[in-house]
Amino acid sequence: MAQLNVETLDVNPEFDIWLYSEISQETRIEQDLMEEMAPRWERWKQQLNAKKLVNPQGGNAYLLLWLTKDVDNEVEGIWQDSPSLGMSFHNLAITMVMTAARHLIPELDQGQCAPLPKPGAAVQDTFESLGLHWNAEGTLDHQYAVFTHMPYKGGCSICFLSDTCPNSKVKQN
Repeated sequence: MAQLNVETLDVNPEFDIWLYSEISQETRIEQDLMEEMAPRWERWKQQLNAKKLVNPQGGNAYLLLWLTKDVDNEVEGIWQDSPSLGMSFHNLAITMVMTAARHLIPELDQGQCAPLPKPGAAVQDTFESLGLHWNAEGTLDHQYAVFTHMPYKGGCSICFLSDTCPNSKVKQN
């Protein structure tokens, strides 16, 4: 089994109001909400991790982005107090990881999906070394994370979730 090299990537996502609107399916954002989102965005950027996982023997490389559990817990706490506000901040966290992914993989900025590859043992070992865990359900143990091929390799046809994704173009009915 090949040991993967882990490269830390520099990423500084700028808030993309259009992507946030698309993710949240909102056409209007109240000023009060914007004023609450701005400081969180800046604080959460410090809790955004970006890594490139590379097989030194050639082959696949991957992008791994995640926000810390502190962000997961903060959003969950907000959700408990106000489900509507919690949903807004949930969408903000998704916007952050997707903005970062789009910055690092330009094809994603052209409306392409970030397909989830099935991680092999070396990738799962690397997750563990980074304090992450791959669940049996096919997800990472962090609410806000992206794991995909880098560079871009294609969409639904290579995605681990293609059979269950509501956006899948190859799903068997």
